[in-house]
Amino acid sequence: LSFKNTGPLPNTQLLRAYSELDTHVRELVVMVKLWAKAAGVCGAANGHLSAYSFTLMAIYFLQVDPQLRMPCLNTALFTGEGSLPKEAKVLPWKCTLQSSQLLFRFFSFFAREFRWGSEVVSIRVGARSAAMDPPFEALKGRMEERLHIEDPFQLS
Repeated sequence: LSFKNTGPLPNTQLLRAYSELDTHVRELVVMVKLWAKAAGVCGAANGHLSAYSFTLMAIYFLQVDPQLRMPCLNTALFTGEGSLPKEAKVLPWKCTLQSSQLLFRFFSFFAREFRWGSEVVSIRVGARSAAMDPPFEALKGRMEERLHIEDPFQLS
C-alpha cells in the first residue's frame, strides 16, 4: 500500500483499453491466470512469474498470433490521467475464436513457437522480436538466455 503512487495508473489504463477491445481479451487473461495459480506457477514471491507477467504473455499472444492480430496500442497515449485515450477506443478488432480455442492456442504458442531465451514478450512492440533487436537495447539481461518479458512502462 502506498500513498500518492501514480506509477501504476498508466499501466492500469493500458490493460483496461486492451480488455475493452473485445471480451475475449479479459477472458483469456483470467483463464491463464487461473491456470497458473492452480498449477502453482504464479507468484513472484515464490520465485515464479507474477500474475502481471501472465497478463502480458496473454496480450502478447493475442497480438502476434497470425489468426488474431490484436492491435498494438501506443503506450505513450496512456498517462494514467482521466479516462481512456480516445485513440485507444477507435481501433476495430474482433476475436472470432471461442475462449477454449484461445486458451489452446495460447499454450500451443508458448510450447511450440515462442523462442524461449531470445524472444521478448513485448506488448509495446506487439510483434515477434529478439532481445538483441534495437527496440530492446535498454532491456536488462537481454544478453542472457532467459525468459524476457518487458514492462511497457519501465524501459530502462
